[in-house]
Amino acid sequence: MKKYISEGNGYFEKIFIEDIQNRYDEIINKAKKMNQKDYNTYFGQAEKSLINRLIKYKENYLMWVIRFDVPFCNNLSERSLRGSKTKMKVSGQFKNIE
Repeated sequence: MKKYISEGNGYFEKIFIEDIQNRYDEIINKAKKMNQKDYNTYFGQAEKSLINRLIKYKENYLMWVIRFDVPFCNNLSERSLRGSKTKMKVSGQFKNIE
């Protein structure tokens, strides 16, 4: 990816993007088959929900492949929120009833 950005490209070639999307679909289809075949009574529904979410939001999960300005992960935004969420938790959770 760094090579493409340094060359001034803002995206991968269409063939590469389609290959990534096809591999993603293959993995999802394999997961669906495994979930149906070996349905676990404890985690089966959670697995199925995850698979359905991965199908529904496929475009969002693979957006970093299509557009280089979209970060691969959201660690930066989570780090930015950590301080305020900790402050909210501390100030809101440990109050004395009196």
